[in-house]
Amino acid sequence: MSTKPPVLVDTYPQYPFEITRGEGVYVFDDSGNRYLDMYGGHAVCSLGHCNSRIAEAISRQAEKLFFYSNLTKLSIRDEAAETLVRFADSHLSSLFFCNSGAEANENALKLAVQLTGRSRLVSLKGGWHGRTTMAAAVTDDPKWHAKTPGWTGDVLFLAPNDSQDLQKIDEQCAAVIVEPLQSIGGVYEITNDYLLQLRERTKKSGTLLIFDEVQTGVGRTGAPYVNGHGQAGTNKEVCADMSTSAKSLANGFPIGALLLSPEIASEIQLGDLGSTFGGGPLAMAALQETLTIIQESNLQEHVRDIEMYLRESISQIPLVTEVRGHGCLLGLKLSIEAKQVVGKLRDFNILAGTSGVADVMRLLPPYIIEKEHIDELVTALTKIGEELL
Repeated sequence: MSTKPPVLVDTYPQYPFEITRGEGVYVFDDSGNRYLDMYGGHAVCSLGHCNSRIAEAISRQAEKLFFYSNLTKLSIRDEAAETLVRFADSHLSSLFFCNSGAEANENALKLAVQLTGRSRLVSLKGGWHGRTTMAAAVTDDPKWHAKTPGWTGDVLFLAPNDSQDLQKIDEQCAAVIVEPLQSIGGVYEITNDYLLQLRERTKKSGTLLIFDEVQTGVGRTGAPYVNGHGQAGTNKEVCADMSTSAKSLANGFPIGALLLSPEIASEIQLGDLGSTFGGGPLAMAALQETLTIIQESNLQEHVRDIEMYLRESISQIPLVTEVRGHGCLLGLKLSIEAKQVVGKLRDFNILAGTSGVADVMRLLPPYIIEKEHIDELVTALTKIGEELL
């Protein structure tokens, strides 16, 4: 006898408890237990859970206009676009709003193919860009590619940080898409020297360069975006033609954005891009308030300080062999499988994440995390190491 499947498709591995509410850096389960959220709902809750200012901004906007599509001009949409461009502080001076990181990447890749007339896409091994057709095609996941047909063009995967491999980028390539810091790929950093060489090679071949900053953007690494700033804001030489943003952009309200150079923006015609919900007024209110708080509270400097404190605090723990990443996008390379440690951390009421690399655990906490929370994590990891090693 067949069993009736659940109403909600069972496709996600989930915690063994239900999260019922959140407050700042904490979430609470259905038994009233409190957990320190060092994962931020997958790099989403930049300002913590249930930020009152963002909730109020959304509520105020909902009372005026809950929704209307892009058939009409909305002042709040124009204002939000200006706010994001100023925050990004780069040469990318135009943008298109959508609903997610995958959608932003899909539109960037589609534009590259359309504007260049080419049909080959280039990505890096270990890269992860989303589940829509073109975004999935440039994601380095053979299991996905085995289950579904790819898009109609070719995809070339390069070895990250391998300068020789860059010679494969030629006049047949429409775009190269790269995460400056591969999050799911084990928090693997693409070096600034490599990005400079990549930029030079793409210019030479007429190939467009796309920075996937769905996770690295919005101040998470200590800079507004890596594009135009370098890792942790140390370099302003690497400038992509397009950059994508989502996750932390509105502190949990669904949103995506594609930032464009003036040259790209000038080529876009009416009807080239579209999204029913993209740029909706509630998302715009959440975006504006999120960016305002990040700047007013100087949180980009704070996440750089938190990174340094964590590196210093965790250096003597035998369980941790390396700390990767920047700001509030960090990977702890462990001497055992990360899955074991993440499970044990829940016993200490701390949430963390795994990655596509078995021994790398990810920390993607809200920017408002404090040193006392790092101390709590360090204590737990020390005890776990004593138990498991």
